[in-house]
Amino acid sequence: KQYSKKVIVFWHGDRSDRVPLSNTIVFRTSLYGQTKRPEEIAMPAYAEDLLQGEPLQIRKKSEVPTVGFCGWAEYRSMRNRIGTYILNAAVDVRALCTGNPLLRARRKGLSFRRATIASLQCHDNVSTNFIIRSSYSGHSDTIQIDPAIARKEYRDNMLQSDLALCVKGDGNFSYRFYEALSLGRIPLLIDTDCVLPFAERIDYDSFILRVPFQDIAKLPERVGEWWR
Repeated sequence: KQYSKKVIVFWHGDRSDRVPLSNTIVFRTSLYGQTKRPEEIAMPAYAEDLLQGEPLQIRKKSEVPTVGFCGWAEYRSMRNRIGTYILNAAVDVRALCTGNPLLRARRKGLSFRRATIASLQCHDNVSTNFIIRSSYSGHSDTIQIDPAIARKEYRDNMLQSDLALCVKGDGNFSYRFYEALSLGRIPLLIDTDCVLPFAERIDYDSFILRVPFQDIAKLPERVGEWWR
């Protein structure tokens, strides 16, 4: 305050509440466009370059696109299922009471993943390449298989797909989004009121497929039309 300098804050995590400091510039991963504050700037998640110096693998365009996903999209327990239902119900009630349907973007990421996968499966417009897990494999406390095997499956799944399904987790951002780009794959981003880094300068829609979460039921048609 004495020297009229702002406090620079880096908040890498799932929370999206306000930083309890004044006079700040806040770089953060989890943001909702509707509630983004003037001092907040979207930053990329700290994601690994999965190409690892290898030559980029170019895929030939097939008649229908292959959408890949390897990750947590199954309830890990009855407690997890019930907790997800309760949180989603609270979000839906808030959206209804405020007359703001965009608040439904704050439902659990696991629910969006499950709905998206169900929408894409068994449809002529797309081919799916899904490895469904019942736990989060990005953390040593929750992973249920050998980390090296999990990482190889994750990377291979992207390389063997045309589009990488990118859906938020508990925070409103996706590591997978940046990892897919590092492999030269096209993110299929389910847009839950997301704020992407430098969106005012980068034409994301020229190299990703972005579908609003409200259109998940129409996802196969949207993907097929975009692919054609």
